[in-house]
Amino acid sequence: MSDWGTYAQSAESIYVRQASFTLGYFATDHIAAELEMSIPPTFDLEGTGTLSQYGKIGEAKQWNPTLLFKYFLMAPRRISGRSSVSV
Repeated sequence: MSDWGTYAQSAESIYVRQASFTLGYFATDHIAAELEMSIPPTFDLEGTGTLSQYGKIGEAKQWNPTLLFKYFLMAPRRISGRSSVSV
């Protein structure tokens, strides 16, 4: 077997914060659909290991909208018209 460690190549990126949005819709009292989306961040990809000699090797954008379907087991609770605020 050959030593794979001498041929290791990788790329890494740092964590990026992004703004995200969620839209939800209840079709019934128990079934809901939810769309989650965000502004796609741009990641700088930097080489490590044998790729470190190249420095920045590229950019990538992550676009991952997600459509969720949810089922709620519990009976819905009705909110009364009264509200109170305490400090």
